[in-house]
Amino acid sequence: MSQSRGSGTLFGGSLPWADAGSSALAAEAVYCLVSAGTILFNKHALSTYQFPAPNVLLTIQFGIAVLLLKILDFVGVLHLEPMRWEIVKLWLPVNVIFVLMNATGFYALMSVSAGMFTVLKNLSNLLTILGDWYFFDKTYSWQVWACLGLMILSAAMGGWSDLSFSPSGYAWQLVNCVFTAAYSLHLSSVVRALSSSPSPGSQHDGAYGHAHGNGGGGILPGNSSSSPAAGPGGHHLTGHSPRKRLSELSMVYYNNVLSVPLLVVLSLAFGEPERLRSYRLLSDPEFNVVVVMGALLGFGVSFASIWCMSRTSATIYSLTGSMNKVVVAVVGMWYFAEPANATNLLSIGMGLVAGFLFVFAKSAPLPAASRGISMGGLASNPETHALLAAAVESAASGGGADEAAGHRRMSTSSA
Repeated sequence: MSQSRGSGTLFGGSLPWADAGSSALAAEAVYCLVSAGTILFNKHALSTYQFPAPNVLLTIQFGIAVLLLKILDFVGVLHLEPMRWEIVKLWLPVNVIFVLMNATGFYALMSVSAGMFTVLKNLSNLLTILGDWYFFDKTYSWQVWACLGLMILSAAMGGWSDLSFSPSGYAWQLVNCVFTAAYSLHLSSVVRALSSSPSPGSQHDGAYGHAHGNGGGGILPGNSSSSPAAGPGGHHLTGHSPRKRLSELSMVYYNNVLSVPLLVVLSLAFGEPERLRSYRLLSDPEFNVVVVMGALLGFGVSFASIWCMSRTSATIYSLTGSMNKVVVAVVGMWYFAEPANATNLLSIGMGLVAGFLFVFAKSAPLPAASRGISMGGLASNPETHALLAAAVESAASGGGADEAAGHRRMSTSSA
């Protein structure tokens, strides 16, 4: 990242907790608990209360996130840049995959147990690694492949011994893994295109850049005031044409705004409004509290994720994501009283351990000749790619955005 870890400039100085005294441990704990809480509250609404319209629930949560961001912008807590059509065109392909990733994740949460949900999500790592190898010629150590084999074994054992096995739930979760991997790989293609076509003045542009090809392009996030070469308003004081960079929180705003119309279309396509007419718990106060809590926690995931990234290394950030799975599995199996036998518990434990080992195996550096993607001008700032992934973690955490962000950050840090 272009700013130092303790500088407190990650959010342009606009957030009171992003200061030099912020503890790394506090950032990790908040990110772990907020992201796990979001999944559990959404699971509660979709499973316990049997809410029949996942896309409507997502629409509500994204809508609340947009409203809260605008309120914080209005009162001056943070600054959101106005919507610009050129940015919308760049973000839309990523956003479509993001919406499909979250929608399929919510459909899976309706019927897949919390423990198996965490185990099956590991399969997205396999698809992402295979995609890196096939599309970008990136190679990995035998330890990484061994961890992936352990993940596959745990998923197979878990499915075979799952006492609450749901064919439709497993199918939705596998489709979710595909979209999670696609989301991560699309970000890779944007950065790869960026590194292969440097623009004039790129050495001064910090975390900002344009990419053409492989999906149209992309803009890497960057703080509008963190670069030494930046003047007021984020414009660079160099001999090159000034460029205004889009902040991480503005990207969160873009992602939420663009998601709402797409989710409305999905809701109509799946006939969810019709199902809501016969749903009798819409006026239940407890159900509404669960929905609002899921939305508020989901809203906080963006802040917690970027805060955690600014205070920790790539390995620690990914380990925090693995701890998130432990919390979801343990609390979920206890709270929802999910049936399990010894083999199923063993498979879940095996999957969680494989996730931890995968983090260490993935973070181990490879010889220069084996690294695959060259980050070019971004080599000195590998976290910009991870911030791109984290910036679009928003109201609907649990579909896989945290998984994709963690994988991308590990890739850039070991590249």
